[in-house]
Amino acid sequence: MAWKLLIGVMVILILAAAGLTFYGSQVTPTQTPVEQVVPNERLGN
Repeated sequence: MAWKLLIGVMVILILAAAGLTFYGSQVTPTQTPVEQVVPNERLGN
């Protein structure tokens, strides 16, 4: 009976790994606009 439990756990782990692989391949990172400020020599220090 313990071998049925072991096989069940292995099947669940394989399905979870496949699901995470599919999800990871579909997700794209969010693009955040970045503005670079160039120092101006006319600004007093």
